[in-house]
Amino acid sequence: MTTDHTLLNARAADIALRNGIKVKDDATSLAFRDHSAARRDVLRELTGSRFDFTYTRNEMQYHTELLAVLDGAVIPGSRNAELKQFVVALRPAVKAHLAHAEQVLATLGARR
Repeated sequence: MTTDHTLLNARAADIALRNGIKVKDDATSLAFRDHSAARRDVLRELTGSRFDFTYTRNEMQYHTELLAVLDGAVIPGSRNAELKQFVVALRPAVKAHLAHAEQVLATLGARR
């Protein structure tokens, strides 16, 4: 997962650099950053099945929120064709990650 996210971030940064797109924080990106930090802090305190359950639930929430932002702002608001194509192509993977997290959570919930 870390490898996938690192590669996606590098690809997005490359598209931005080649197209002169200035990356800047906004309320949405700052909210994602802050929520991510808070979730990391909670996870550091957990082990075993409590970690697995909380981590997976967080992944579901993150991917749900990300899909809403992609659909509501990023895709319709993209003015650069290459960046828009990248994000549109990325969306099915985000949706698949959400579905996988839902499946994992159902399995973990059954073990609780």
